[in-house]
Amino acid sequence: MNSLKKAIFQLILGIFCLFSLFCTPDEETLILEVFDFRLDLCCVDSNSKCVELCDKKIEECRARFESENIGEETRIIVENILAQEKYNNIYADFPKSKELKPLITDRYSKTKDFLDKNKELSSDISKYFYVVAGDVLSSSLQFLPLSKAMNEGLQIKVYYEKALELDPNFSYCLANYGQWLYHAPGFAGGSKKTALECFHKASENAKTPFEIYYANFLVSQTEFENKNYEEASAALEKSLSAREGNVYMTFIKRINDLGYSIFYYIPNREKVDKMLAE
Repeated sequence: MNSLKKAIFQLILGIFCLFSLFCTPDEETLILEVFDFRLDLCCVDSNSKCVELCDKKIEECRARFESENIGEETRIIVENILAQEKYNNIYADFPKSKELKPLITDRYSKTKDFLDKNKELSSDISKYFYVVAGDVLSSSLQFLPLSKAMNEGLQIKVYYEKALELDPNFSYCLANYGQWLYHAPGFAGGSKKTALECFHKASENAKTPFEIYYANFLVSQTEFENKNYEEASAALEKSLSAREGNVYMTFIKRINDLGYSIFYYIPNREKVDKMLAE
């Protein structure tokens, strides 16, 4: 009898541990809140202020992790999203900042450790985990040795595809998978045509304000590159409609008015910024 009770106790404990490890429907609500926070930051006209707000949000979320008994997977997802947003805002002002490398590579190390630790339970890992794994790895590539970066660059695609296996209409992942396809060389599987298809599918399946903003932003800039200016303008307006006061998209519109897309601006920032200042 004692052996039976012990076996039942161990079974219950095992089930509890699984629930506390992987993302639950209630925890998904927190993840979506954090994505919405990213959209809020688009209405802030200072990158340094965005960094401060990210730090504040991270502390707020860590307090909730404890008070709401949030599982390890969701903790990593949330911290990855916020670290990525902090990274983007630091990079926007200081692309050579010494803060960038430890900030993003630490997040990828934690992400990879979780994946390695739970290989046998990979079917329980959520679509959100796989997509943010791809995101933090993408930002970490520049800090890796060249040979490792080339191998890991293909792993980004694997992570996005795993997320899409779980949800083929996952708008945020379609948008980021499209960006991988847009920038990857053809021999590695890249394709600007397929990327645009992903962006349009992301837009068609966008449900949250953040997804509507993000997917249509990418549609607008890709159509602009393709000189489909009416389609680009319509998508830009959809993106702007997702949140009133989006100063980032207003800035993108100014770049477009000069005749450039975000894809041109990023590697030619100094030149375009001078034109904007005139």
